[in-house]
Amino acid sequence: MLYHLFVLLYLLWHSLSNDYVSRASTSRSQQERDPKAEIKGLSRVFHLDNEQDLADLRKEVETRMKASVKPGESVSHETIAIDVRGPGLRPMVLVDLPGIIQHQTKGMGKETRTSIQQMCEEHINNPNAIILCIQDGSRDPESSSVAEIVKRADPKGERTIFVLTKVDLAEQRKVQKSLLSQILSGQKFEMSAKAYFAVVTGTDNPDDTIDAIKKAESDYFLKSEYFRSGFKRDHAGTGNLARSISEAFWERVRTTVDGETKRINSSLKAKEVEWYSKFGKSARMTRDELFNSGKVKMLEHLAAFNSSLTPAQYEAALIDQIWSNISHKVIDDIYMRAATSDDFTTAMNTLLDSWVNNDLPDISVSAAQSALQSEFVKALTVGPDPDKVFQKLEEEVKTKCGKSQKWRSLSIAKLRHLQELKLADDVVKNESEWNQTVQFMANKLRQEAATLHAKHTSLVGVTSWVRWTGPNDQQKTNALVFAELQHYFSGKALPELQDEDLKSVQNQLVKKHPTHKFDIDQIRATAELLYKEHFLQNGLQKLAQCHSQYTSSQNPKSPCHSFRSHDLLLFWRINNMLQASSNILRLEGMQAKKELESQVRDVLDEVSRDPSLKQQIMASPQISLSEEIEVLRHIQTKMTEFRQKLRDEGFLAPPSSSS
Repeated sequence: MLYHLFVLLYLLWHSLSNDYVSRASTSRSQQERDPKAEIKGLSRVFHLDNEQDLADLRKEVETRMKASVKPGESVSHETIAIDVRGPGLRPMVLVDLPGIIQHQTKGMGKETRTSIQQMCEEHINNPNAIILCIQDGSRDPESSSVAEIVKRADPKGERTIFVLTKVDLAEQRKVQKSLLSQILSGQKFEMSAKAYFAVVTGTDNPDDTIDAIKKAESDYFLKSEYFRSGFKRDHAGTGNLARSISEAFWERVRTTVDGETKRINSSLKAKEVEWYSKFGKSARMTRDELFNSGKVKMLEHLAAFNSSLTPAQYEAALIDQIWSNISHKVIDDIYMRAATSDDFTTAMNTLLDSWVNNDLPDISVSAAQSALQSEFVKALTVGPDPDKVFQKLEEEVKTKCGKSQKWRSLSIAKLRHLQELKLADDVVKNESEWNQTVQFMANKLRQEAATLHAKHTSLVGVTSWVRWTGPNDQQKTNALVFAELQHYFSGKALPELQDEDLKSVQNQLVKKHPTHKFDIDQIRATAELLYKEHFLQNGLQKLAQCHSQYTSSQNPKSPCHSFRSHDLLLFWRINNMLQASSNILRLEGMQAKKELESQVRDVLDEVSRDPSLKQQIMASPQISLSEEIEVLRHIQTKMTEFRQKLRDEGFLAPPSSSS
């Protein structure tokens, strides 16, 4: 049986090749007309016009087929791929599937029948496959179930060709002629086919040449009593079968090409409409083009940043950033704690010494890095990016060009020594420094007071007649607590309320407002906020008297005298520390700024060299849609070229004037 199938496949190849060559150009060299076959994994080339090579090829295939079947099994899913090249051979795959069996016999693997059926269905369910439904004419057709499988795959028979093999053996075994006629007229099996063919696929002598086999088949159909009359002559023999397969093949090609062309054109039009609706007239660019565009713009902005951020601007930004990081420590943990101690100066010195020996240098360096990073991040933008095409690219660069640990290690030791000196200085040297410190302290206290006022307002709520909104229940409760506590802080001396005082306030609130719930922690937090608000206001009132009164501060009776050695001295030290710290950090920061451009270039080059990273970073709906359009256009171009090639070779009709 294997021999007959192999002969049938070769006869089909031979006939298909000759059919194509008769329609193609004949101006080829002898070498080009020599058909060859190669088996994957084997270096030998088999010349198909050489009978010995052909026999060797058949033997090699038989050996591989037997070797591919594992012990205990009867079939193998391993594919033996034969690459056949020669004149007139089009890109085409011929798949020789195992024959469908009705029953499993002893010795077969238990999954043999199911495995064969699944393997066949996997191939014939491909809508572009041409199905050769092969039936052995010398055997009982009732034992075959192949028709059922073919019918499920191709109910209308649009891509099925029925082939009745070994009709010569059928005649020898006295199979009824009427039965063969029923089979070949499509009346026997519950299935449909485009055409029905009868073929002879070999002789009794396995050593016969292909030419001998072809002649034997031709002689048989000329002399056969079964097929001399009452049967279509053009449906007999492998030559006619090959021509029918060729016609079916090109019909499938035409149908597929026309269908795919319409689908591609329709998809392309839909994607272009989608692009216009989402992105207007924006130019479509590939992922690489967009990346290069973003890279150029980012480097341009970075170069502008390097030239525009002056040392003075950076130092001013440094002072603001350091103060932002230390303002809570200065006001809450040093200024207010020292003010409530028995000896302001002693408490202040102790707190400052501890601070500078612990985390002040680290905080200052972090602030300097944050200030530079903040300005740096502003520069690392491609520009207007409403579709967020460059968002991930910007994030990648910002993340990898982060803080420099080398800068931190170089700065800590220098800063600690400098800050110790500035925070230990006891004398305001001249009136100019005095007035600058008054202004500095006033600004910082006003900033803190404004922050507290905003927090106070949010806790009690504000009625808005424009939006018809008012305080919620919690804000109303908070307002009652504030009102009850206000009289405690009405005088110049600010009390620090103890737990028993807070409990008393709670009892008073419950008596006055029994429908509200008053939490002791809420009362404590409100008292602390009011204490700080009044503390800052008192400080600002006394500080206002000290502006431009440096000489009067020498007078013990002057209201500014106490500030000479207490409050003002603290902020004078803090201001000097900020100026000195920002100055030394500015030098290192400006050097780090120069290195950032090199780091950015390195990151962009890294992305450029890594296609997978680039694909991950340059990802957006705009890029995806642009690439889909480009792929469809490429396919459309290739389809047009393919259709033209088919027309040139006569396999596809020229386009109509209306198309």
